[in-house]
Amino acid sequence: MTIELFAHPFSSYCPKALIALCENAIEFSRRMPEPRSPEQEELSRIWLLARFPVLREGERVIREETSRLTSP
Repeated sequence: MTIELFAHPFSSYCPKALIALCENAIEFSRRMPEPRSPEQEELSRIWLLARFPVLREGERVIREETSRLTSP
C-alpha cells in the first residue's frame, strides 16, 4: 500500500513530513485538496479539523494534532 500525504504548500508543518518521507526513501502520493472538492470532503471525513499534514496508509491515519499550551 502507498502512503498518502494530504498536504498544502502554505502549511508550515508539511515540509517536516515531506523531509521525513524523502530522506527515508518512502514512496508516497501527495494529495493537495482544493476547497469544496471530493478530496477535501475525504480529508474532512478522516480528520474533522482538516489540518495539514495528514498521512494515511490503508486504515491507519496519522493526523496533525498541534495543541496550544495554556498557563493555569
